[in-house]
Amino acid sequence: MSTLDPFTSTKDDIAAALESSGYELVHGSLEQLPEPYYLIHGPSTLSGIPLTSGTLVVEGDLTVTGPIDFHQTGRPIVNLIVTGNCTLGLAYVDAFLCVGKNLTVGTLIADSNWSGGVFVGGDLVGHTLVSKDIGVEVDGRQHVEIVADCDDLDAARVAVPALFEGDGEDPHPRELFIALRDSSDPLVPAHPAKTPAAKAAASVAKKPVARKPAAKKAATKKPAAKKAATKKPAAKKAATKKPAAKKAATKKPAAKKAATKKPAAKKAAAKKPAKSKRR
Repeated sequence: MSTLDPFTSTKDDIAAALESSGYELVHGSLEQLPEPYYLIHGPSTLSGIPLTSGTLVVEGDLTVTGPIDFHQTGRPIVNLIVTGNCTLGLAYVDAFLCVGKNLTVGTLIADSNWSGGVFVGGDLVGHTLVSKDIGVEVDGRQHVEIVADCDDLDAARVAVPALFEGDGEDPHPRELFIALRDSSDPLVPAHPAKTPAAKAAASVAKKPVARKPAAKKAATKKPAAKKAATKKPAAKKAATKKPAAKKAATKKPAAKKAATKKPAAKKAAAKKPAKSKRR
């Protein structure tokens, strides 16, 4: 987008839009919002925001697919107010950025050369956050993978070494933004809403992972299968009936006992001589 002229508005229209959205200004009063005024009824998707001064209010949700450069060279400073959710890729903010709900961003560089601040009514979700001499206030949760707060230079140097390129001593947020804007540096995800931090916030997400122990508990039923396998010894016990068959086989000696009656037959045959004697 090359111009915001189609969205030119008035302070009264801005006031009505804020009231209908239930959004209350957190960084100043309506009278303090600078001209010119622009109003967009969302949800809206823009390729960029060519705004160097004045106030842009988006009633609803806003997505910006290209870089945002709110670099101030004079006053009045930029005020971007989004009453709903806001999704950005790469943004340099030397201005007031106010979001009523959640702010999802690839890389946000908040650098106050004049005045400004970042105010988020919901969650701040992003890949990289660099801040220097500017306040970042988040009412909800902050899920940002890389944070470089220049109030702690040592920690910021470890988090984002490129922030200190040049003399190696002082942070250079503006130079970092220009380098990222003109490159495909991994600090700027093409789809910020798909970063791990964004997923964590959107699903609230890591809580469902707690269900895994339940799956492990179900897996403990396998020992029960092993217990069922222990019935095989019972089969062996049944096999022990074979000795009973052997016991039955011991009746053969009884047959031999019956065979011992044969001598009785011989005894009967012994009477024949007595008969022939009478003759």
